[in-house]
Amino acid sequence: MILVIVASIIGALFFAIAAVIQQYQASLQAPNLNLHISLIARLIKQPIWLIGIASSFMGFIFQAVALFKGSLALVQPLLVLGVVFALPISAGFIHKRMMTLKEWIAAISVSFGLIAFLITAQAKGGARTADLKMWLYIISTTAVISAIIILVSRKMSISNRSTMQATAGGLINGLAAAFTKEVTHNLYLNYKNSHNILLALFNELHSWEFIALLVDYAIVLFLVQSAFQGNQIGWSLPALTVSNPVISLVIGVIGFKESIRTDSISIVFELLFLAISVYGIILLAKLPSYSKPIST
Repeated sequence: MILVIVASIIGALFFAIAAVIQQYQASLQAPNLNLHISLIARLIKQPIWLIGIASSFMGFIFQAVALFKGSLALVQPLLVLGVVFALPISAGFIHKRMMTLKEWIAAISVSFGLIAFLITAQAKGGARTADLKMWLYIISTTAVISAIIILVSRKMSISNRSTMQATAGGLINGLAAAFTKEVTHNLYLNYKNSHNILLALFNELHSWEFIALLVDYAIVLFLVQSAFQGNQIGWSLPALTVSNPVISLVIGVIGFKESIRTDSISIVFELLFLAISVYGIILLAKLPSYSKPIST
């Protein structure tokens, strides 16, 4: 349990650093590149942005370690601490200012609401894998919901558009967490059978789960960078951070047979804590656009 918590928190820190760096670079790009592949083509030429990708990769490694030992419903909520890490880093290093009281209240609301929700839900148990039929259902449902959110976002203001696109990115990223859990489990089984780590890796690289994970992360990268084009990281990161563990919880319950508390009192408090988290997201989405990030 301690290993899962520590790995998740370290992963959250790496993801926070990655988010700040990537949002800084994406916000400098032309608005008409939103949801265009040319946005990624421009960003990939920026050394600073690549450092952000490296930090994200480190976060993925710690997330994978945590998911191997713990459940989706436990690991993903702890990653929400990235909001608390990222917002002050962005304010101090990018915008050269202190966070306002309103921002702290919003950030704490997002984090407290979600963590309290998942503690109340007490998700536990579950299988390490899901069958193919269930995977098809999970993937198709997530894809449809995300597509609707993306289409709606195109008609919104830049702040709301960032929030909506980040939400879609978070949903698909939650799906990636489920793929990661499957891949790490398969890798363990391959190694257990062959006692050869290289052979185990080679076999897993050909699995549909690993290929799906790569495709999933490519889509997440595309959506998140578009969401990060908003000048204020508070418009995008909280929605990205919250939607990720929420969809992970749903996938964990539906696909991996993890269980949560569903008695009347628990449901009331779960909804209350979720409402607090959403309230924090709304507060951050309404923040004004601060001065453009500092130039390098």
